[in-house]
Amino acid sequence: MVPLRDAECNRLTRECGPMSQNCRSPAIRSKFRVNFREMLLDENALIRSVVEGLWDQVGPQLRIVLAKAEGDTIRLRFYFDGDPSEEDIRSARMTDIAVSLDFGDYERDMTISRLDAPIGISTDGTWLTIFSRRERVEKTGYDALMNEVCVGMGFCGSIVDDEPRHVDMFIPPDGLVSADQFTDFLLKAEGMDPDDAESLPYKSGIRAAFVRHMNAEAVDARNLRWRDNSVPIESIASCYPD
Repeated sequence: MVPLRDAECNRLTRECGPMSQNCRSPAIRSKFRVNFREMLLDENALIRSVVEGLWDQVGPQLRIVLAKAEGDTIRLRFYFDGDPSEEDIRSARMTDIAVSLDFGDYERDMTISRLDAPIGISTDGTWLTIFSRRERVEKTGYDALMNEVCVGMGFCGSIVDDEPRHVDMFIPPDGLVSADQFTDFLLKAEGMDPDDAESLPYKSGIRAAFVRHMNAEAVDARNLRWRDNSVPIESIASCYPD
């Protein structure tokens, strides 16, 4: 439920007695005609309401649930891996109904969409992520290369002269980048001199990792980019409108 301000709760307690200490009773709301739209919607209350609405309603195909309050409307977005079953659709609607009972004075806007893994969602930052399924996504290409050289070898970048350095800063926007060049870029990002003797023991391992994950001795620089599989939330159609 939307929590009342302490002052409002205290007023109801004085005028109605102990039963009003709940401050969530429909009878209390009706008696005093509390205008919840004019009250500041507590973000935590919205999160709690949706989480409670999801209890016993999360199936294996549910990937992501987003929520936000916008003006006098509460918006919910449910995303499923593959076509949602009738049970999935029913569960999403049950969650929506549960939230609407908590925020009865707000309009509802709920959609159900298909969004297959591993595609993610990019938003404008106003949406709250209420639920996100844990997913194992196989790293390939540059992602896999960086995982090996950073997590496996410890070459994750450094601070040089109070400025952060990362190998991405050395990779050109286009043109071919060879395994040897990438190796030098990575060492420079660590503040090391690629031609120094202390760098020599690391070169063969980095070079081998490049060839193994990029499947070539040299690749287009545009392939040395982090993979971003997310799509804008506005572009995802609701295939199962309420």
